[in-house]
Amino acid sequence: MTDSRQGGILYHGEDDFWGNGEYGTDNKEEGAKDKGMDFYSPTPTVKNQPEILDYRMIKQDFQPESGNDSRGGWLRNLQRESWQMELFVAGGSLALLVALRGDSLAAYQAFQHQYDFSGLAIFIPYFGYAAINATITISIAHLCVNLVLRSFWIGIIGLRRATQNQNVDQLPYHPVFRQEFLRRVIKPDELIKRIDRISSTVFGLTYLIAFYFISLMAALVCIFAGFLLIQWVDQSFSQWVPRWLYRVVNFLVDGSVAGFIGLGVVYLFDFLGFGVLKRFRLTAWLYWPSYALYSRITFARWYRSLFYGLLLGPRGRWVHPTLSVYLIVWAVVLSLGYQNEIYLPDNAEGRYAEPHFYADELPGPYYLDKGAIPSKVIADDAYLELFLPYRPSDHELLAARCTDYRPQREVGYRVEGITLSINFLGIPIRLGQLAPESDPEAPLRCLRGLYQIRLDQTLLPEADPVYYRHPNQQELGILMMIPTDTLAPGRHTLHLNKLNLEEQNDSTVIQFENWQQIPFWVQ
Repeated sequence: MTDSRQGGILYHGEDDFWGNGEYGTDNKEEGAKDKGMDFYSPTPTVKNQPEILDYRMIKQDFQPESGNDSRGGWLRNLQRESWQMELFVAGGSLALLVALRGDSLAAYQAFQHQYDFSGLAIFIPYFGYAAINATITISIAHLCVNLVLRSFWIGIIGLRRATQNQNVDQLPYHPVFRQEFLRRVIKPDELIKRIDRISSTVFGLTYLIAFYFISLMAALVCIFAGFLLIQWVDQSFSQWVPRWLYRVVNFLVDGSVAGFIGLGVVYLFDFLGFGVLKRFRLTAWLYWPSYALYSRITFARWYRSLFYGLLLGPRGRWVHPTLSVYLIVWAVVLSLGYQNEIYLPDNAEGRYAEPHFYADELPGPYYLDKGAIPSKVIADDAYLELFLPYRPSDHELLAARCTDYRPQREVGYRVEGITLSINFLGIPIRLGQLAPESDPEAPLRCLRGLYQIRLDQTLLPEADPVYYRHPNQQELGILMMIPTDTLAPGRHTLHLNKLNLEEQNDSTVIQFENWQQIPFWVQ
């Protein structure tokens, strides 16, 4: 429906309600003028546009059900008794989030070290982990505040029942003080209503912010998939097709991913700008493809009604800027750290006995990404176990180090538990079966050659390692046994150097660099 006074078009469901007149009133023109907005600015007609409704119909969709119909009564009863569901859901969610907080780090480390990523794709998992960690932290804080407020609210209700027949005139105060007392102190009934409203708002904002981060995660997953597609085209697809076809496909893939990211940046700009791109004819027409695409990718359609319901409230004009500033404050708080240990240097390599160096002191769920020994104190054992994890990110280094060896398998997915073997034109093809290694010792020698190990000042020879799966998180790697029967009691240090690839003067240089130092003690 088009407004007869200005010719503007209002979108229902898909468009933004930011600045839709004075919230809670029907005077749209005055509300728009008070906010400094052109509420009736014309909006272009686009293909497949959503249903067009009058503003009053839009507003009614976000108003509570009225009347004596069963649906309205059910919703009112549900809203009145929602505090019980809040307590139940808040308590269960709080316990679940506390349990997930420690596991998220181990899951991120396992994902990071089990897959070989390069370029910008390396940073996407980190941003995803940071978003998940921030969501968990903010949700825990909000749910704790909600439980405290609800407990206080229940206590006030109990006190009101016990003191409802009390008369404030019985207080032995001077009339002047009694007058100020009555004017400044909140009445119990008003306090109960206010705390109930605040508690419900905190509870709702908890999940609204969580939905924001879910949207961010969904967008990051799509961008991450785009980077993986670029990596696959560069590394694998280029080896199967002619050079000209690779260039065409590479140009199309790179352009598509860049365009997808560009539309996401525009969508984010409109969100941070309080829907500024939806207010003008030209920008609204250009912005619609990005809005329609990312509304589905980020699942924003599922929680947008909750957000617009807040915007149409009594102070709806302040919801978006206040929430944006609130999230920025949280980002600053989560990135801050107080430093008080000024006499403990950060670069004292070999002087720190980190818990993740020792298998018996691992800090909860932790994925081993460096060398580890059983304990920091060695008793009467004749050998010291040294575990060195296998990292797919070392594939390029292994290929440069072991030029005479080529793995029998390729990086990718396989069908677990299913074996299919066929013969096509004399070529055996196996699906779901690992290709056998012609020389199983060859990759073992390559993995051992990545490291240079010194015990104190003594360079250890290349001992005979074995493949090993560590019981911590089932990490794959190699296990070496270092003799300790000749070591004197006291402190000793394992110095681990690892090969590294460096680009110098348009050439690749392979050299050992300091990687890790593990102190331990012999009884």
